[in-house]
Amino acid sequence: MDNDELVPVSSSIVPDYTLLDKLQNYEDYLSFYIQLEEAHKTFAWLKADTLLHMSKKLGQDSPTQLAKDLKLPPSTATNYIRVARAFPPNTREELTTFSGHLEASFADSYDDKTGTFEGNKRFEWIKKAAEENMPTRLLKREISESKEENSLKHAVELTVNEIFKYIGALKERAIRGDVEARARIEEIHGELYGRQ
Repeated sequence: MDNDELVPVSSSIVPDYTLLDKLQNYEDYLSFYIQLEEAHKTFAWLKADTLLHMSKKLGQDSPTQLAKDLKLPPSTATNYIRVARAFPPNTREELTTFSGHLEASFADSYDDKTGTFEGNKRFEWIKKAAEENMPTRLLKREISESKEENSLKHAVELTVNEIFKYIGALKERAIRGDVEARARIEEIHGELYGRQ
């Protein structure tokens, strides 16, 4: 496709400030502002989908090069692609911001090399954010707290499993007549249930 064939985006987005003079009352301003918000959401998703499409078609490094050429932080292109991958068009919540979708995408693990997500918690979180009209900061905090809680539960489960393995091994040694193992089991019992 030649540049001549591209959609003339610049001519359609350059604001005509004389339009503001035509707004007469509160409802006019409200309606116009709502249209601006809708356009803002649409352009954020369009940028994300464009970068994702570009990375699929031209390779993973192309968005990084684009970011460099546009003097944007590389994380900007990475985040746009992450959100577009996390939320295909049919899974996006209209009532939640693009930033909200970005935060919800962090509910699941993401493999940069394969461009895939592990899990589907992000869909639950984005739905919750939409239903509760949750601000992005609150969504970020709740996801972070949830991940910390799950991490702690996992650590406790691992610890408990390790303790049971250790006690099981001590039991086997005590059955075979290991006096030290028997003494350690009695010590653990005393710590858990008090000395008798």
